[in-house]
Amino acid sequence: MKISSFLSLLFVGLFPVFSSAQADSLTDPKGWNYGARGNLLVNQVALSNWQAGGESSLSGTVSINLSAKKSFGRWVWDNRLDLRYGHQWLGDRSVKTDDLIDLNSRLDRRLSDRLSLSLMLAFRTQFAQALKPLFPTFLFLTFWPLPTPIWVLGSPIK
Repeated sequence: MKISSFLSLLFVGLFPVFSSAQADSLTDPKGWNYGARGNLLVNQVALSNWQAGGESSLSGTVSINLSAKKSFGRWVWDNRLDLRYGHQWLGDRSVKTDDLIDLNSRLDRRLSDRLSLSLMLAFRTQFAQALKPLFPTFLFLTFWPLPTPIWVLGSPIK
């Protein structure tokens, strides 16, 4: 009993160290700067002889974040992709807890030292189609890199 308790505590203590992975920013010869991060979260609740009620469950979430950025002259192209999916099993039921595909792409053009103009494309949807997919959104941004940044956003009406 003591050995299994010790191994359980050791596993629980070390699991968070291995549950997240991050790649350092990588730059290829063509000037692209890449980044990646991944997470795996697993939770378990086990109840037996529980008088007050409750239900045993198992849940998990996978998250992947990718980025790519390139600067050339006065132009900067920044791309981000966030992927998440989570699921929970409660007895004989299963429930989706998280579901996201989020792609953001932004093209910036520096007009002067204090002013740049950007065009942004945002696309959001889901892996499992429990809800209607969300369609692309176009945003036009203007940014002044002052000590406190000011963003002016405009988007066409859907």
